Amino acid sequence: NGVDFIQAPYSSAAQLAYLAKGDNPLVDAVFGPSEAFLFDVDKLITRIDPDFGQFFWITKQSCQDDL
Repeated sequence: NGVDFIQAPYSSAAQLAYLAKGDNPLVDAVFGPSEAFLFDVDKLITRIDPDFGQFFWITKQSCQDDL
């Protein structure tokens, strides 16, 4: 259909973390489990609720501040 995409060979969290870094990041946040923070992700979407058109997210900094 003419849509470019990338498929992660192993861990999608690792690949998305890579795409979120650098001078021209391609993603703003990663959707996945808290283990994504191990890949230096700054913003993590934890839940998507399509019924209400909402999503829930946390930042690495807020998680560290709560510890």
